[in-house]
Amino acid sequence: MTVWDARAMARLEVMAAELTGVGVVGLFERLIADVWRVNCQRYEPSEIGDTPRSLGVTASENLRVRLLREVGGTSSEWRARGVKAGAPDNSLLLAACGYEVRQMKAPQTDTRIPGWSSFDWASESDARYRCAEANSAVYRSEGFGVGGQGILPILAPVSVAGTLTNALVVWSGRIETGETAGWLGLPILGDEPWLAVKRLWWHDFGAGEGLPRPVGDEGRGYGGFDEQPEPMPKVVLKPQREERKRP
Repeated sequence: MTVWDARAMARLEVMAAELTGVGVVGLFERLIADVWRVNCQRYEPSEIGDTPRSLGVTASENLRVRLLREVGGTSSEWRARGVKAGAPDNSLLLAACGYEVRQMKAPQTDTRIPGWSSFDWASESDARYRCAEANSAVYRSEGFGVGGQGILPILAPVSVAGTLTNALVVWSGRIETGETAGWLGLPILGDEPWLAVKRLWWHDFGAGEGLPRPVGDEGRGYGGFDEQPEPMPKVVLKPQREERKRP
């Protein structure tokens, strides 16, 4: 069992509650579940050479586009909630409740649970590295944020967990069933890549249920082609003309 920094974990609990309150956690859960389900349905490793890596990249790109479209629209209901979305560095960034939240697909595992100690921000994208770097600049705790990863991080002069504002939504999924799971985490530079991680959702559709639509997503029009209702042809019989009788 991973032991997280206690003060950072308390901060993360507050962050998760506030992001849930404005609908951000539900938004991530719904869109991630949907794009993963659709991409798993068209996953063809033997026919066209799909790999778990290519599947994850495609799903993440779909998620970026979908979230920007939904939150960034001029008539979006999210504006009233103080939620904004952008991609300043071509990487999804969502701002809400005073926090900056990014997303990442965890490497594929049989259990869906990421190996939390295996993350290396120095080899990740610049956006994720800066996320960990920002947390390192405002928070320091014994055993976290010191050395490691080939780069000496900037250490905060004091340990103030309330100043942590950069978080990552880490998600994973099962290819066979389309089930997903999501966590909210506080990345940091150093020997330990995470200050704290909290699970947000864990889907369990049950054995033999295939790839169902996420609960609450009915009627949104996001289903794949094979889920669209079968068209019913409209057949109208031409009325028969009454035969005239000869005089």
